Amino acid sequence: MSHSPFFDAAAATWDDDPDKLARSRAIADAIARAVPLRRVAAALEYGCGTGQVTWALADHLPPQARITLADASTGMLDVVRSRLAGRPAGDRERFVVAPLDLTEASLDAASLDLVYTSMALHHVPDVPTVLRRFREGLRADGWLAVADLDHDPEGAFHGAGFDGHHGFQRERLAEQLLAAGFAEPAFETVTTLVKEHDGALAEFPVFLASCRTA
Repeated sequence: MSHSPFFDAAAATWDDDPDKLARSRAIADAIARAVPLRRVAAALEYGCGTGQVTWALADHLPPQARITLADASTGMLDVVRSRLAGRPAGDRERFVVAPLDLTEASLDAASLDLVYTSMALHHVPDVPTVLRRFREGLRADGWLAVADLDHDPEGAFHGAGFDGHHGFQRERLAEQLLAAGFAEPAFETVTTLVKEHDGALAEFPVFLASCRTA
């Protein structure tokens, strides 16, 4: 993914923002509602950042599930490793930390039951390719969960100079998911972010898209 230097620099203080922590908990709870987690043996969080969503989701997953936290940002992964170092030995075996950029690499075929990603897809330049690679990495009856911003036509959330996607139109993303080999994409609004824009507070809804492999 792009924008790694920004995230490398921000990683050390990323978890200091209580709004980010609340957002991650809301997304994890939405994944737990939308996806049948009890049969998950292997999961991947793509664009994991400091792992906030995974830490919130872990208790919903079977204790034997192996979870890979993957990101293109070295700084973010350093924070994940530091956090894992302070956890019980069993957790250090359960969680795997991996540098990964699916615009340049692929997943092992049919190796995962669940892929989830939170506020990362809008940084991906080639969304269809990454969605296809998610599908290739999932087993039959696997699930994908994508949390991201609704379409922001003015680009108000990120502001001028941002070269990623200004959120997503749900219908268009659903079409891309179907084209990538997923079935029955479902959307729900899971939280709303509030930021200042042009001197006033503006609201930015965050959705969860969940779908199974076709």
